[in-house]
Amino acid sequence: MSFIRPFVYVFLVLMLAPFAVSAGTYKWMDSRGVTHYSDSVPPEESGQAREIIDKTGRTLEMIERNKTVDELKEQRRLDKIKAAKLEKSRQKKYRDKVLLLTYQSPEEIVVARDNKITTIENAIQIAEGTLKSQKKKLVELRQSAGDYERSSRAAPKRLQDQIKELKSQIKDTKDYIASKHQEQKDIYKEFAGFIARYKELTE
Repeated sequence: MSFIRPFVYVFLVLMLAPFAVSAGTYKWMDSRGVTHYSDSVPPEESGQAREIIDKTGRTLEMIERNKTVDELKEQRRLDKIKAAKLEKSRQKKYRDKVLLLTYQSPEEIVVARDNKITTIENAIQIAEGTLKSQKKKLVELRQSAGDYERSSRAAPKRLQDQIKELKSQIKDTKDYIASKHQEQKDIYKEFAGFIARYKELTE
């Protein structure tokens, strides 16, 4: 049975040899430009770019050198830009999907736009009616204050406060009306974009 042992030894060597080769050899160039070959890389050279090659010199793997602090900062900046572009693209695709699911034709978009405009117009008309009443009331209060002044008397503080408060309300109402007119302009612009994009996607 002694002849079996050498056979087993040879068999194991042949079986394990590919695994030893597969680990490969490191090839790298140090800071002085000298090329090195070794089965391990010294700690002081671990930051250098290197290759893992097999016994025939064929490259199995490329390992980049360690990046500098500035290079890492630049890489993070570029990664953020890339991520932002991908997110923007994702959101655009989502908006396109919603647009096509919401409307069946450009005409439907126009109808939806006009409904929004009408709702805002109704709010403007109500606010304008309120503004008209406020202005009329202010005229009356000022006339009352004028009566006191013509009789050489100071208008009561309560009356003065009413005038001040009403003037503030008038300003708020005017600002509200102006904001609603701007909202209408924004809607026209927004829906013009919807219509143009819908046509791009469907024509």
